[in-house]
Amino acid sequence: MERGIYGVTLTTFDSDGQLNMEALYQELIYCRDTSVKGLLMCGSTGEFIYMNAEQQKKVLAAGMEVAGKNKILIGGASAPTEESVLNLLKYMDKIGYQYALICPPYYFPQTPENVLDFYRTISKKAPPRIKILMYNIPFCAPEIPLQYMEELLAIPNIIGLKDSSGNFLYLSKVMGVVKDKRPDFHVFTGQDACFLPALTLGVSGCISALSWMFDKEENELLESYHQRNLERASEIQMNIIQLVRHLDGISFPENYRILSKVIGVDSGEIQRHFYNLNDVFCYQWIEQMTILVQKLRMS
Repeated sequence: MERGIYGVTLTTFDSDGQLNMEALYQELIYCRDTSVKGLLMCGSTGEFIYMNAEQQKKVLAAGMEVAGKNKILIGGASAPTEESVLNLLKYMDKIGYQYALICPPYYFPQTPENVLDFYRTISKKAPPRIKILMYNIPFCAPEIPLQYMEELLAIPNIIGLKDSSGNFLYLSKVMGVVKDKRPDFHVFTGQDACFLPALTLGVSGCISALSWMFDKEENELLESYHQRNLERASEIQMNIIQLVRHLDGISFPENYRILSKVIGVDSGEIQRHFYNLNDVFCYQWIEQMTILVQKLRMS
């Protein structure tokens, strides 16, 4: 797997909650033509949690069809049970995926030992070609346990970790184990607002929805950091932070769906009924977001 930025695609639904495949193909064409290294299909921003297995497979297949020859594709294969995860992995292997992102089983509490056993089981039964990235997203699923990080790093087909915790004490300890035990292991941040400070700890890049929407800006941040132009990298990072702060005014993931439309990409219809999506606040919020988008792109 390569270092760099990877975009998390949105899943396009129609007003009845069904997949809008025409809009999805157009979004994927847009993403394919950006400078991101790859795309994550059926991630959190892709709302995999709202889709059944057949819908997920349609989205995964569309990603491979449109962008498989141009981008490194990562398939989201998170599910509550090992059987459901393996079902997705077998399908991904069948259509040509090589990488899968998997969070620990969610909803029911899991002990750290449960999480370790889950990844051991998946890694043993996964198709040989599929390489696994663990997904640390502790506000949605159990945290990937630090006390078993060495054991997890010893599993050959687990090749990376996406950390969306925003917890730098956790991330710093992960990077310490990685440097000591497996330097080839890839760690990506999933938080755009943390991209620059995460780079100082040695992460491989960023996997996020903003990465394909603002690929030029995030790539410039990455290049500026490696060229030791920290003033320029910090300027871009602060503009990203201001945009992320503003996005927090509308609930996830509808905030990213609205943002994609602001930049000119149809990402389908809003699926949830939040109190502030159709009132004056929302219109004012979009106006302010448009200003922040222009500021980021012109910085």
